Amino acid sequence: MTNFEKTLSSYSDPSNGIRVAGKLFVIKCTPDIFTGEIINIGVCAIDGITGDRYVKIIEEPGRLSCFYGDASHAILSLAKITKESLLLKGDSPSPQVVFGEMTSFYNSNIKQVINDVFRTQVTAALPHRESKIIKMVDDDEALEDVSNYLKEKFQLGADFLANTPNVIINTDKGARAIKVPFQPANGVGTIRSAYYSPQALKTHLMDSYLDMECAARYRKKSYMALFILRPKDALIKDANQVDAVIDSISYRAPKNMLLEVSDEISELAEAINSWGRVAA
Repeated sequence: MTNFEKTLSSYSDPSNGIRVAGKLFVIKCTPDIFTGEIINIGVCAIDGITGDRYVKIIEEPGRLSCFYGDASHAILSLAKITKESLLLKGDSPSPQVVFGEMTSFYNSNIKQVINDVFRTQVTAALPHRESKIIKMVDDDEALEDVSNYLKEKFQLGADFLANTPNVIINTDKGARAIKVPFQPANGVGTIRSAYYSPQALKTHLMDSYLDMECAARYRKKSYMALFILRPKDALIKDANQVDAVIDSISYRAPKNMLLEVSDEISELAEAINSWGRVAA
């Protein structure tokens, strides 16, 4: 039995009338068509009831940089393009990207399944650290943690927390998939984790900045917000680098975009709730 089969074994027992919760496949990439080497760069899960797609991809060089050097950034770009294509219910955007065999999973939390499979199958996503290792909290985990806190502590409008954070925006150049988890009546907001390398973090924050601006423009919303979960136990050197990246984004943000930074989920949830009331 492969590691992939072992990981799914706890989710894939169809006995006793257990319903199919969804299907899942691994996203594979051939960085160099001449060598033919294949690596896993992500996971896609499809909800068995709604058909919604959830995609988790490799987002920073990590171990890729050890094997591919500067070419690792091209792999990350390809992974990002593939994620957008899948969220738009499209196919592979490149001959270098193929999808593994579709596998069913049963009576399970789709986010837990995709996180577990990603952790065991996309080993290139493991960080390459030259110093102290800190507990990683990625973007999806930051969103899940703050969403759970918001649901527990506050009375939110029915549409404030989107059922799926990815929305389709019809732009002048076609449909685009954008992550907008916080959707008050007159606003768009998102959360990002700063538990990434400075280079990856800057890319993530700029993506979110542009995504919020795009969503607000095409959906005619007046308020935008970007909430950032900062590492609590980072080394001083890393903390300075993280803060420098955040500062480089914050001074460019327009006046109608709130940018809130904290190392506590509870503080970010309080800020999100307050902003949501203003943007209601």
